[in-house]
Amino acid sequence: MPLRRVVLRPKTRAPELMAELLGHLDAGRPIIAPTETLYGFLARLDRPEALQRVVDLKGRDGAKPMPCVAAHTAMALACFDSIPHDLDRLAQRFWPGPLTLIGPAKASCVGPATGGGPTIGVRVPGMKFLRTLTAQVGVPLAATSANRSGRPGAGDPDAIAAQFADEDVILYDAGILPPSKGSTVVDLTVRPFHVVREGDVPIKAIEAALRR
Repeated sequence: MPLRRVVLRPKTRAPELMAELLGHLDAGRPIIAPTETLYGFLARLDRPEALQRVVDLKGRDGAKPMPCVAAHTAMALACFDSIPHDLDRLAQRFWPGPLTLIGPAKASCVGPATGGGPTIGVRVPGMKFLRTLTAQVGVPLAATSANRSGRPGAGDPDAIAAQFADEDVILYDAGILPPSKGSTVVDLTVRPFHVVREGDVPIKAIEAALRR
């Protein structure tokens, strides 16, 4: 079955859209939707079959972890076995926003989203729609860029539709997103912290926040 594309417009009825999104996610089907950075695959963290489907769609190494999004800080903290040093200060400064923080994963979160490893990366997204969706789902969502492994993430739905044209997946098309480098990813399981990837939050801003 080919990719199905749902074009979102300002007049799209939010309650009906939210109900449709929840239906797909609750059924264990990943979707492609906009975030405040790039288009991403979204799947419930507690649906291993949905997470594996994302791995298969991307053609990625199953040992590579997927970042997650939470509706609020409390939901994000529930993903961690213990609260990493400096997380509170960084969360207060940059959440909601494009900063993914890595900490020790709670046992219940270990699986496809962590690549089977002991750590998990979580952020509270800057996009209100995505926070609302995650809140209604009630659990964090794996949120990884919608692209084939080895290709860059995209903010252009046409580029995504071309990559996944023959796949049975739904693309929620909100048009071309503003330019973004993706979320900055910081590993807090080591001291000093390690920047895995610099994205929309500059390293200098992180360093400044921790000096306060």
